[in-house]
Amino acid sequence: MKTKTENELIKEHQKLVYHTIKKYYPKYKDNEDFSQVGLIGLLGAIRSYDENKNIRFSTYAIKCIRNQFNQFIRDSNCNKRNPGEEVLSFEQNLYLKDTIKCDKTNYNDIDNRIFIENALKQLSKRERKVIELCLKECSYNDLQNILNLSRGVVNKIKISAYKKLREYLIREDVC
Repeated sequence: MKTKTENELIKEHQKLVYHTIKKYYPKYKDNEDFSQVGLIGLLGAIRSYDENKNIRFSTYAIKCIRNQFNQFIRDSNCNKRNPGEEVLSFEQNLYLKDTIKCDKTNYNDIDNRIFIENALKQLSKRERKVIELCLKECSYNDLQNILNLSRGVVNKIKISAYKKLREYLIREDVC
């Protein structure tokens, strides 16, 4: 493999991308952008493949291609959904922005701001920062970059913050 150029290897193995789409992601089979994402995964496989690991290139490449597809889908879904619209409670179907804009008790702007500040005081500094960034409509990628944390850690912080906010809202009988 080392004697061939990257372009030659991509041409030789690009059928792996189309095979992977057909087998695992059939609803994307006519999506040119998705094919390009797969080719990026293939290029990553070509660049990082180690012949000494006793694994066939096609097996390794398909795993890299699928990882690239999954990341693309995950990022696409995160960008479609505003992080500030995370579900606070599946049972009550409360959303963060809806909760803050809730007018059940007809708060005026000052009272609403005080309520929000009190709600945010329930959170740790890290949780508060994540929620504030979500309200500013930052994407998951933005959250990761700003906080210098992995997606998993950001998600755990958000889940913890939403749980605390939900408990506070229930305790205060706001919505």
